[in-house]
Amino acid sequence: MMQAPIYIHQLVTCSAIGSDVQDRLAAYRQARHRFTKDTYWQAPIHKDVQDWLDAAPLHIQNQDRSIQLALYCAAQLRQVPKNAGLNLGSSRGATSVWEQAMAQFSEYNRVPASTSPSTTLGNLSTQIARSLGTDGPALSHSITCSTAGHSILNAIAWLQSGMSDYFIAGGTESCLTDFTQAQMEALRLSSRSNDPYPSRPMDVTKKNNSMILGEGAGLVTLSTTAHRSRKRAPEHNTDIPAQYCLSGYGWGNEHAGSAAGITSEGTALQRSMRIACEVIGTKNIDAIVTHCPGTILGDRAELNAINNVFGREHPPLTNNKWLLGHSFGASMMLSLDMALLMLQEDEVFAVPYLEPPARKSAPLQNILVNSIGFGGNAVSLVVSVLE
Repeated sequence: MMQAPIYIHQLVTCSAIGSDVQDRLAAYRQARHRFTKDTYWQAPIHKDVQDWLDAAPLHIQNQDRSIQLALYCAAQLRQVPKNAGLNLGSSRGATSVWEQAMAQFSEYNRVPASTSPSTTLGNLSTQIARSLGTDGPALSHSITCSTAGHSILNAIAWLQSGMSDYFIAGGTESCLTDFTQAQMEALRLSSRSNDPYPSRPMDVTKKNNSMILGEGAGLVTLSTTAHRSRKRAPEHNTDIPAQYCLSGYGWGNEHAGSAAGITSEGTALQRSMRIACEVIGTKNIDAIVTHCPGTILGDRAELNAINNVFGREHPPLTNNKWLLGHSFGASMMLSLDMALLMLQEDEVFAVPYLEPPARKSAPLQNILVNSIGFGGNAVSLVVSVLE
């Protein structure tokens, strides 16, 4: 399947390591996680982002936190065309507002008038489109932890169909709520470790699950041209040239009987990686940013899938969930950001409790990014440096 490149013009994220590029680079180069612990380990949003939210107007502070994080990212975007499309997803959606409404309903048998639409999934994209002043399509969806990856796939489909020439894709997640944490406890996925690295993605020797939740959001702007024409009307222009592109993209589903819906061999990821690498070939992948969430079975499934597709001499592997936690539907945006930083710096960021990955002597050119969620929905992207 021939895949024309999709050009990346901007990528904005926020997480426990912040949004400033120097802060993010420093975090990846330091062997120190960003977790805090009260009852559970968790990775709250960076102080700089929280300060922005605390100073935000009342209409932002009244929104669910998942929308607030996305609004922060939207405020950092520059020169978004008025006709831009938008696909913003979330695994959990407006969890905190929903929990508050349900608590009031349980006690008083009534809910606030604002419960609808504030708890509906479509409110995510509607609020961001309103803040950006765009009038293109504005869509929301939830496909568990691969939500942001599917946002990007949907954006690609709109762009390649000619129905849109500029699209914003992303994911947002405010998962540090009592209800969400209780679900992870019920599944026995949460880390209870007091080790220096309580979350240990890709560690095949761990004896217990080590997933830790982290807040996060991200938006990426995409088009089918590396530099938009200045001949268009001003409201359709952007002078932000692309330095990177998506040179491959793949997807896969599987139908396992496990609670997570993922087979031990990671069948969906095998398919998504093979499709994503069809154009440039697996031998040209210089590094892989894994999805590995720190669970025993989830990590093992992805590593098995990588071995199946690439062989034992696979490219160097890395991961960021040991540092900033698992942000569910936003996680691929944070992984994509990590990949772009590695291309920019020509550096494979190490996972501190694992052996440093060996890499080719040539500069990094192509990085594969994986994402998979409950239900076995996988997305893989190849992000490349423009020649």
